[in-house]
Amino acid sequence: MACYVFRNKINDKSAKDTRETISREFFKNNMAVLFSLNGQVHGHYTSEFITRALKMPLLKDHLLIHVDCSKMNYVFRKELFMASRDRLKGSDETSKLRSSLAETLSKGKLKDINKKRRDSIAFDSKDTNELLKSFTKSMPLDSELFKLLQNTFKIDIPKAGTKEQAKKKKQKKQEKKEQFHPQRFPSIFKLNRSGSEEKPAVMIPLGSTRSVKFSTDVENQYFDRTEEPGDLSVSLLSFKPNTEDGGDRQGSPKQLSDIFNIQKSSPDDGTIKISFTPNNMLKIDDMVQVKAILNGPGTEFEERFWIQIVDKEKPPQKIKEEEETEEASWGLPQYQLVYKEKKENYLSWDEFEDKTGQDMGFNTIMHPYIEEDRLDTIFINMDSSVLKSYKSKIKTITEEQIELADKKYLSSVYFHTLFLFTIAKQKKYDVIQDEKEIELTDFLKDIFSSHYTEFLLNFGTDELMSALAI
Repeated sequence: MACYVFRNKINDKSAKDTRETISREFFKNNMAVLFSLNGQVHGHYTSEFITRALKMPLLKDHLLIHVDCSKMNYVFRKELFMASRDRLKGSDETSKLRSSLAETLSKGKLKDINKKRRDSIAFDSKDTNELLKSFTKSMPLDSELFKLLQNTFKIDIPKAGTKEQAKKKKQKKQEKKEQFHPQRFPSIFKLNRSGSEEKPAVMIPLGSTRSVKFSTDVENQYFDRTEEPGDLSVSLLSFKPNTEDGGDRQGSPKQLSDIFNIQKSSPDDGTIKISFTPNNMLKIDDMVQVKAILNGPGTEFEERFWIQIVDKEKPPQKIKEEEETEEASWGLPQYQLVYKEKKENYLSWDEFEDKTGQDMGFNTIMHPYIEEDRLDTIFINMDSSVLKSYKSKIKTITEEQIELADKKYLSSVYFHTLFLFTIAKQKKYDVIQDEKEIELTDFLKDIFSSHYTEFLLNFGTDELMSALAI
């Protein structure tokens, strides 16, 4: 078996001329995969095999595969070829051959070549995420439109932002408050987490403050009321210094206030909090055992726990509020802008043709890149004649109007491509042109190049309603 991968552009020829030359000289009758026997072709696959079986659409017009069947098992081979030699038989052996060939070719060098070409057209566009965020925020999750997209794309519902999280936290706190039944004297005093030496209750970075929380059932005014007030005492049980770093420090602390600044809070709907701030005497990896006692009428509730000192925290990175939903693209396809001349972070026409082998010119509106039956990227031509014509009709055009026209063009092309693809996949449409099946990529590309985009730009809902007015 031999594979031949042709360049996307030959010498000074355009991508379109290159494809036509390769097709004319090497791909007779669209034969992309040739099965030969004793030097004669006995069957073939079209470029459909490269797109659907190999899932390498970037190679579909530039990959020629020759399979020599001379040494193939005779019994197996006999079930493949028809006497007319115009096509392969529809047998189980033919299905096995297709699967085996696809599995073999999907690995190795062909895979690397396809990946290299795929990576070469991967550009990040900040505009993409903004468009998708705006779109997804305005779409109800229970809408029929969302369900249609969800059945076609692998949509991950974005996590709730901080506002929604805060709302849920407030609701949870309110529920807890409603369930709390305060007592005049405590019957519970329990540490909310582990307090063992192996798993300290809290790790406090040097220069920071951390809190330890306890659950109780005593009323909020327990420490402050005039009659029979309660008390919370905190004391040092033991101190284990870091032996590697503790040789030159002063003697061991006598009491907890020697090493911590301590702040005790009153009960708050069942929670008592003690805050600890370490002073300069403490070092990294020091361990401190603390005893907390909540006094009751004739009863003491005691909890013991360990505190570990750790390294200083790094300053937290600021996160923009818009990024709290973790790029709410929901798995929808990205888009890439393509210009006639090179612009930073964007492809030029020549680069697009070099990397994809597809043509891009004034009459091209967009090119959908479909990989493994998934709409991956929509390449949108921002120097198309349709967009230029639309802008030329605006008298005394301003920078703001230019930006608005670009956004209208971009959003119209992107979302109409998205939903046309979605509907075609959902309905399982096959597109036939001149008695030949054409791929969805070519169909969508032709649709937008056939006055469809001009219609989208020039006729909005208001214009259409005016046209229907009687």
